[in-house]
Amino acid sequence: MTLTQVNRPRFVEDVQPILEFNCVACHRDDSKQEGGFSLTGHEVTLKSGDNGPNLVPFDAEGSYLYKSMTLGEDDDDVMPPKAKDRVSQKEIDTI
Repeated sequence: MTLTQVNRPRFVEDVQPILEFNCVACHRDDSKQEGGFSLTGHEVTLKSGDNGPNLVPFDAEGSYLYKSMTLGEDDDDVMPPKAKDRVSQKEIDTI
């Protein structure tokens, strides 16, 4: 039997840069916050938004952030909304 080490993504090093590049423009503060999803701090990011829990650590399927990034391209709720700004599959896997 061989054991394989799986490296979990680190939030600050791996996930945060993806969110900053792709999400912060529309979800940065109370005056410009869409869908009830705010990226102004750790606690706020984990709180529920308009569509359920935004980010649930170690539970991609329970996180609206993940769900919204994996919707079909034609879905009105897919994030980021502009096709040219969509995250890559590698970035989705990291999140």
